[in-house]
Amino acid sequence: AIFLLSPQSDFIIPERFKPYCAVIHEPISPLELLETVFSFLVDLQTWDGILKDMIAHSQSYTDLFTQFQKVLPCPMILIDKDFKVVSYSRDFFRMTQGDPASDTNKVPMAIIKELIDNKEFRECEKNRSAFLFLQPPEPVRLCFNICHDDNYLARFIYYPNSPDPTAGEYELFSYIGQYIQDTYVRYFDTGELKSPNDSMHHMCRILLSENDGDPCLSADQERILRSYGWEQTDIYQVYSIRYTSFINFQPVAKVLQQELEDAWPFSCAILEKDELVWIVNHTKILDTDNDFHESFISVIRDNICKAGISNSFSGLHHLRKYYEQAQIALRIGTDKNPHFWSYAFKDYFMEYVCEKLNKDFSPEQLVHPGIYKLMRSDASRDTAYIDTIIRFIQRDFNVSQTANDLYMHRTTLLKKLDKIRSIAGIRFDDPKDLLFILLSLQLLDLL
Repeated sequence: AIFLLSPQSDFIIPERFKPYCAVIHEPISPLELLETVFSFLVDLQTWDGILKDMIAHSQSYTDLFTQFQKVLPCPMILIDKDFKVVSYSRDFFRMTQGDPASDTNKVPMAIIKELIDNKEFRECEKNRSAFLFLQPPEPVRLCFNICHDDNYLARFIYYPNSPDPTAGEYELFSYIGQYIQDTYVRYFDTGELKSPNDSMHHMCRILLSENDGDPCLSADQERILRSYGWEQTDIYQVYSIRYTSFINFQPVAKVLQQELEDAWPFSCAILEKDELVWIVNHTKILDTDNDFHESFISVIRDNICKAGISNSFSGLHHLRKYYEQAQIALRIGTDKNPHFWSYAFKDYFMEYVCEKLNKDFSPEQLVHPGIYKLMRSDASRDTAYIDTIIRFIQRDFNVSQTANDLYMHRTTLLKKLDKIRSIAGIRFDDPKDLLFILLSLQLLDLL
């Protein structure tokens, strides 16, 4: 900005600089002027910080508009392409002499008819930056089109006090308009954004089909991700969802696909031949883990489905591998616990590892030799060594709790554990030995 400390008539301002000039007519020292400007910029940064925090916490548009009006204190409204009101400032209907109590979900019919009949207003849908809409004797309007993937979705309209808005109003309005566009794209359910054939769904299908994914996303894929408000550094999970009985899968799954994306906008559901693959961005979903899981289980239970769940991860270029985790969890979990509704890979990791080990050797060839010694002792002398080890592990190696569970004195248990160590050569304080024991018990399906 350029500040002139004299009447405008004393200095000829080039046209290209006029929008960025402020003429100070009253006497003021340069230091006082700089302090005033600095104070204003600090206030503006504070306002912007509050706005960012409100958006991050999914505040309502009503609250956002109140924050907008702290810097642009005039009526404003957001309408979608069908002229439905998304939100408006509290002073909007007073300005238009409308009755907000009668119908605040639709622009007043008089205004709709005027806009529909106006060819210039319709052609303005092509604008991709803030623009002024003039239609005397109607008030001047500053407009910002909300778009996604070059599709016109909505329009943000501001009614300035002056028929000739200042450059500052333009800049602030454009800045706010970008916020409106980002939040609209992220939080509102529209056909363009929730279509199974949109750019996000298409990208995820490609990533799911790549066996050896690239080490990173392409520039186009990064752009698509950002356009939906997602980041590579966000935390994701993949869910493999299947119905528990044979049904006409596709029509029923399409309903579930829409239900999941409606309930959790920061997710993407891909319909495959016999399963629904659901990618969830947990960074953007503000539910706690417990709240989210309970709500999700309720949905799949109502739809008579089961789900395998991958580990959490960052970087969507890893999508294929975590999709495989979800499938593995669903397969192993359904076999081991058929009465459960969901299966997390982390809960079936040991079963998966043992499954991989069994491809090269039989369980007998892999199990810790000391385990078989203990099993032979149990069979011939009823020593219950294996049961003692299992309970000791389940009680996190707590001697007192294990002794209570086995109805024996703590000293008796310590002597029994010493006997197990001497027979089997097992060291419970050695991490490698302990892992060997755990895998051995898992391979024998004892744990």
